[in-house]
Amino acid sequence: TRRSSDLLYVYGDDINVIPWELAQERKLVSGTAEDYLVEWHNVVLTTCALDHPHYRLESKKISFIPGRKVVAKRPRIYLGNTYLFTSPMDYVVQLKRSAVTHSFLPYFQRSDTRGFGMGVTGSIGWDTGHASIGVAWASKTGWETMFEINQDLNEHFSLNVGVEHSWDEEWDERVWRPYASLTYGNSGWTYSLKWSKNEYISDQKDTKTEFKGRLERAPEFIISSPYFKSSKNSWMIISAAYGRFRETIYGQGEEPAVVRYGIGFKNYFEKVIHEHGNIELFSNSEGRVWFYDKDNADHEMFRSFTGLRYNLGSVELGTGYESQRVWGESPMHWDQYKKRKRIHQKVRFPVGKEVYLGVRGSYDLEESLFDEMFYSIQWVTDCMVWDLHYKNDRTSGGDDRIGLTLSINAFPNSPASLGQKLDVDPFERPKEFPKDKK
Repeated sequence: TRRSSDLLYVYGDDINVIPWELAQERKLVSGTAEDYLVEWHNVVLTTCALDHPHYRLESKKISFIPGRKVVAKRPRIYLGNTYLFTSPMDYVVQLKRSAVTHSFLPYFQRSDTRGFGMGVTGSIGWDTGHASIGVAWASKTGWETMFEINQDLNEHFSLNVGVEHSWDEEWDERVWRPYASLTYGNSGWTYSLKWSKNEYISDQKDTKTEFKGRLERAPEFIISSPYFKSSKNSWMIISAAYGRFRETIYGQGEEPAVVRYGIGFKNYFEKVIHEHGNIELFSNSEGRVWFYDKDNADHEMFRSFTGLRYNLGSVELGTGYESQRVWGESPMHWDQYKKRKRIHQKVRFPVGKEVYLGVRGSYDLEESLFDEMFYSIQWVTDCMVWDLHYKNDRTSGGDDRIGLTLSINAFPNSPASLGQKLDVDPFERPKEFPKDKK
């Protein structure tokens, strides 16, 4: 059954269908030839099926290239009949990716390390690519900015170039972080060459061990397959990588460069085991095997999260077991895995019309303590979710935070805005997992 939130409802005035050659002459488009360009004036867009939608975007003009993208010029944002603001950026929907390029809505968040903060990231699009601009501010860290260009070079090649000027917690300073990647895609396979400088790495290895530092990829080459069937109810991605890395640790300076190469996989399994009780068994696993040119080192990891999603009346529950096994050791710190064993539990229940309370937590079996608790209150409609949440982080790098976010159900894969931290619910299906695989 198709959800209403998978549909985009568009209302407007005049529609102009322009042949591609004429659109090129008018300098409205460039690049790969298509049959036509559609321009629609005085348009209202929403994914809400109601006559009076929960939210809507109003734009003086949208451009639609069939099968590729929709671009709404600087839309006005409304919640119900209340005008919120006019987006300084275009609203770009990449149809081939089934996602918004960036969340165009501002976020609000408070954390122990950054204080109270807010930010927004938006995009300006053209027919073969887009530019993204992000601005964020926090009371303890000040202003941060980012700029990024994504350009399709032809049917298979694409280029991504960007730079961030963002705060570094360990050094207590703002740093320029340039990055670039060249990607070739064909039949679901991707081949990427990635480079970065001063990339910020923050990773909670286990309850007591946290790594924060800077990383230079100089460069890294990655091959990744499309999802393919690994069994009747599971799908897999395989990958291989080769790269040269240099990490910088506060107080220790820049470490010598290390070459790393290896292979990996991700596998996702799910099966309904009791339809009437709405019980679903799932398992999300991944593995890595790395080799290094320093000290003939090797490092292996296998991680799995296996659990049940089920309902008791109107109460949604999830119970899962996470295990991470580790062999060998990396000569670097940023990619050093640690052994972990945790139990996860989730409860979510309605407290009113379209309003839900949720609690999620994890218990570290190695340290015998609750290492994380997550509380949320959500207003959920057929088209969007308001989420007020609080995370109680009890690990060594504990960074409690509270935030308010608004997401559009039709575009769940939108990346976070600059400076925004999002928490992953381990009971949800992987975001990169194709919908049509279910």
